[in-house]
Amino acid sequence: MIILFKALFFIALFLCGCSNFGSGADEFDAASVCPESGRGTFVDERDGTTYKYTTIGNQVWMAENLNYASPHSYCPTGVENYCEIFGRLYVLIEDEEDYGYLDSGLVYSVCPAGWHIPSAEEWLTLMKSMGGDIEGDDDHWESDKGLLLESPDYWTGHYYRKGTDDCGFAALPAGYIFKNHTSVEQLGRATFFWSSTVKEFSSGFVSVKAFFLEFPRMVLYRDGHNKMSIRCIKD
Repeated sequence: MIILFKALFFIALFLCGCSNFGSGADEFDAASVCPESGRGTFVDERDGTTYKYTTIGNQVWMAENLNYASPHSYCPTGVENYCEIFGRLYVLIEDEEDYGYLDSGLVYSVCPAGWHIPSAEEWLTLMKSMGGDIEGDDDHWESDKGLLLESPDYWTGHYYRKGTDDCGFAALPAGYIFKNHTSVEQLGRATFFWSSTVKEFSSGFVSVKAFFLEFPRMVLYRDGHNKMSIRCIKD
């Protein structure tokens, strides 16, 4: 009887632990990190587009993907209303070369006045603001708190877990376009954002850091050679 009681006790503990696993409810306080009083809208004077913004920690982020028709920006034709929903995809590499240097003119002009392309350090600060454990090194940082930034809308797939969008960041699964291709990859399953941080290796290889969201994962790593989304951060 005692053995049976102990077995039932440990099973109950296990089930309680499973029910809370990955919820983050006891770790993240949205009212403190990103209160609704820090949200609003602003107008991009270049084309009159109104964007939402949200304050997360000490940072102010656009709460929508950029949709400004700059040079080397793309509105995929194979997906109905893509840009109206997900914004445009951009290439910020000079002459759209593979693994090249950033086009400084584009980097400094693509965001609205008073906003800029976030650096890798600014993306990492956002990751830290969301709490949880962050693992990695200079080339790759990863956390399992991505759902806190993801909209519950448009995400699909076998491993789909509904985003909670606790801070109003409203990340959508815009996917990306690979190098010189035209079709959107990972639409509904992932999203990729540019950073302004470049790393040059002794071999001459140059890579740009990108921020990546895929269901519970958020990753900061080297992959800046595709057509990707832009989220600007306030100066």
